[in-house]
Amino acid sequence: ALGNQQRYGHLHRTDDRGDVGAAGMTMDTAGRNYVVSDTGIQVLDQLGRVHLILKNPSEDSLSNVVFGGSNGDRLFVTSGTAVFSRKLKARGAIPWKGAVKPLDPQL
Repeated sequence: ALGNQQRYGHLHRTDDRGDVGAAGMTMDTAGRNYVVSDTGIQVLDQLGRVHLILKNPSEDSLSNVVFGGSNGDRLFVTSGTAVFSRKLKARGAIPWKGAVKPLDPQL
């Protein structure tokens, strides 16, 4: 069981829905979280603030997101039966490659 739970951050939602529709999530080496939702891929900083929303590349709902590619700098997202990718300056934290110590939070 998880104990001492607290809210990490607030995601944006569309006006016509009561919930966010969040699904998959991944993290980069700087400690930013990438969460797929009904509004797109929401990028949260270490303090839980949304700094960017990448537009959904499809008409279907997004379902998962992960970093990959030879340098870990390509963001992959699934939508319906399609997989989309986008090269980023950020690099993903790859769990099976060991722990990553992110930078100190910038206020």
